Amino acid sequence: MIQPTPPRWAADTEITVIPENPEDIAAAHAIRAAFLTSTGQFAEAAAAAETALEAAYATAPELAASVHLVLAEIAGTTGDPAGSAAHLDLARDLAAATGDRESEITALLSQARLAYLAADNDLAEARYEEAERLLLVTGDTRGLSVSLHGRAAVAISRGRPHDALEALDRVLAALGADAGPVDLVATYQVQGGAWAALGVFDRADERYAAATEVATRAGLWHVALGVAWWRADGLVRWASTVEGARRRELCLRALDLALPAALAAEAARGRFPHGPLRERWVALASEPATRAAFTALRGLGDVVLVAAYIDHLAATVSLEPAHADLPRDELLTLPVPETTTAFTLPPRVRIDPATPSPLDAWIDEAERRYGFPVRSTAVVASW
Repeated sequence: MIQPTPPRWAADTEITVIPENPEDIAAAHAIRAAFLTSTGQFAEAAAAAETALEAAYATAPELAASVHLVLAEIAGTTGDPAGSAAHLDLARDLAAATGDRESEITALLSQARLAYLAADNDLAEARYEEAERLLLVTGDTRGLSVSLHGRAAVAISRGRPHDALEALDRVLAALGADAGPVDLVATYQVQGGAWAALGVFDRADERYAAATEVATRAGLWHVALGVAWWRADGLVRWASTVEGARRRELCLRALDLALPAALAAEAARGRFPHGPLRERWVALASEPATRAAFTALRGLGDVVLVAAYIDHLAATVSLEPAHADLPRDELLTLPVPETTTAFTLPPRVRIDPATPSPLDAWIDEAERRYGFPVRSTAVVASW
């Protein structure tokens, strides 16, 4: 099981005492924002980063570039590439002005990745070249590995998967024992993409499985969820090249990955406050996972499970607030909802409330696999 995101107080333990020095306050909130981002608590991370940014501009401008980098990561991870690009531009300019070489390099590498994701390979390679010129001066081996990894992804999109595999072997060799979970997941995913481009689907799937194992072991539920639907799509493509029992087997494996991921991604919306951040999560994680689940179901032709899943998706929000025990007169003075205010989990949906749906076992598996609840124990009849 993927361990659930640490409770909110866990992030607070990164800062045992809030300092009195204004510069230290900016740094403390910046550290907290980076920690929250690394554990997938994006709404809380964004709030902490905004606090850090305000303090940095007021008292410690040399810290502003690094805070913009955190905000860029939050925006990019939650489906806002334009917002991410804006923060990266600011980070790069501020870092160059203050002599923060490390943040300048990070901004360049991130700009290169955004260009690659936008299918602008020429700009991506130009940004990688700029970053590498600075990296050679600093002797930053890890940074050079990040650039090499990015160039491998570009090589796949340019139709050179063999070059990509060679580059990724060099990345792993350079990182060695210093490779962290995120490094390994990213490398294994691109290796999977290279093998898939070569039509060697079993090797591709093995690489995606390795990425999942690393993410699961590290408790990175949001990363593992993304790898799951990516891997499911690869299995469906593989299934399209075979027939008969083998095709069905691959579609079943794809469903086993995609459907729990889709159910968990949809339920994870409750971890976000209402607003743009929540909607970007839906677009970035929930919608692709749902699409992958339907694609796998189409390959299997399981119309009963499809119907149950559609009923499920039609009831994705509870109308009961999580804190509904307030006196009526206090409702008039409630503030704008914050991240601690949320709706309760919606109920399970069944044709006959007394008879388990074909989807119930999948909901149970999603909760077991990702470590947090997907639906409440309440049951309602489908409409």
